[in-house]
Amino acid sequence: MEMKEASVDFQELMAKSEFKCDFAFAVDLMKKLNELNVTLQGKNVFAHEMYNAVKSFTIQLNLLSHQVEEVNLIHFPVLKSICRS
Repeated sequence: MEMKEASVDFQELMAKSEFKCDFAFAVDLMKKLNELNVTLQGKNVFAHEMYNAVKSFTIQLNLLSHQVEEVNLIHFPVLKSICRS
């Protein structure tokens, strides 16, 4: 596939409202994953601190899942700005 074709396909996808919301959700989620990654890569971080960070993140994901089901997008600023407009 040529670059021009890929660009056109992406533009067509971005024109679809459902894809925009999915993409915005992925952006917000990747930000949260990046924050976890930075925490885990910190200097002088012990194994039990890493475990606590991952455990905390999994609990946070559960909470976020419930909030998204209830259409409470307070922790998803990009998704909120795209899907509520």
